[in-house]
Amino acid sequence: MKKGKPKTTETKQTPGAMDAKEKSVYLSQIQDLSARLESLQRSCDKLKQQNHNEVKQKEHLSSTPEILQHSSAELDKEEEEVMEGLKKVRKLRPEDPELQKKAEELRSEVSEKATKLVDLQKIAEALRLLQVTSSSEAAAKPRVDSELLEQCWMSQMEEDMQDRKQEMEIKQNVFGYKYKLQRCLQELELAKSSRTSAEKQRDQALDTIKEMKLKSDSVLRNISSKQQLLKKRTRCELWSNEVKRLESSHQNQLDQNQADRQRLAALRDECLQEPSLIAQLKVQLQGEREKKMKAEREIQFSVSVLTPVMDSETMPGAQLMIQKVLSVLEKSKSRQTGIAHRETPELRRGGPKPQTSRAAALDRTSEPLPRQNVRPPPPPTPTCSQPSPGRAHLRLKKLDFWNTALNDLMNKLDETPSG
Repeated sequence: MKKGKPKTTETKQTPGAMDAKEKSVYLSQIQDLSARLESLQRSCDKLKQQNHNEVKQKEHLSSTPEILQHSSAELDKEEEEVMEGLKKVRKLRPEDPELQKKAEELRSEVSEKATKLVDLQKIAEALRLLQVTSSSEAAAKPRVDSELLEQCWMSQMEEDMQDRKQEMEIKQNVFGYKYKLQRCLQELELAKSSRTSAEKQRDQALDTIKEMKLKSDSVLRNISSKQQLLKKRTRCELWSNEVKRLESSHQNQLDQNQADRQRLAALRDECLQEPSLIAQLKVQLQGEREKKMKAEREIQFSVSVLTPVMDSETMPGAQLMIQKVLSVLEKSKSRQTGIAHRETPELRRGGPKPQTSRAAALDRTSEPLPRQNVRPPPPPTPTCSQPSPGRAHLRLKKLDFWNTALNDLMNKLDETPSG
């Protein structure tokens, strides 16, 4: 009997890629396999019945090889069906190592059955040859020893009993494999249900993650909008403070401009009054110059008068000249007090206004004479006659008086304003 190697076309398929259609195909294939297993069971029953019939009809040796060939053909057919079922199971779950292991075990058992069938075929051929030889010997020698025939029958019966035991073991193994297959299917269903529940949980977790992400995005948008609003508010406050500061500075600038305008108006009025004031100051300067010249003349006159007065004994009329000098001093003193009363309001407020170059030139021309230019009175000329002590004392008093008077006059001339 020729056995063809099953062509296993393995398709790599993940458990998550199986859909409802593949599931239905898988269930239909499982049902086919169970139906085939039932057919194998029926065939085993048939074989059992056939063996029983063979036991009953052991005298009919001619029918034994045909029965064995028929049973071997059925076993070959069942073997092919089992191999196809294993192929389909392997196609459905190629990644399950337990199923692959079970498929290998089934394949090994099928190969053992095939070897046993080959042995049965050999036995059937030997029986056929024995039948042929026995028939030829019966034709040639009708008297064959019955003991040899009985021994052959006994050996054949023992072989039949062994075959029946093997068939029973095969049947039990088939039932065990069927139970294991059902358990594998149940485990597969549980795995699929657990996978679907895990997928549902994963989908729920993804949905919750998406919702949390949306909520976090909305919260972040709200926070960013609030931050932008706060920045704008602080910027507006800064701008309002800056505007207030600019308004206050603008108001201060307006006040300063108003004060500058008023000051400019006052300065303009003063500038308009400057020519009349300059003319007035020129007149005053001319009067002061004349007064200084007159005072210088008086000083020169007093000096010229004082030189001979130093010696009152040699000059007659000295007392009259002293009185004249005193009157001149009194007049100069009264004139000085009148000038002080006629000072301008500008001089009283804080000094005279700045003069022009022409007024400064006039002022320089009207400066008082330095003291070193005033010639001091000459010392008294010595006389031959020694003066008396009373006259000397009187002379000293006169000298002190004239010295104090001259110093007072010089101080007053220095204190006279220069214009």
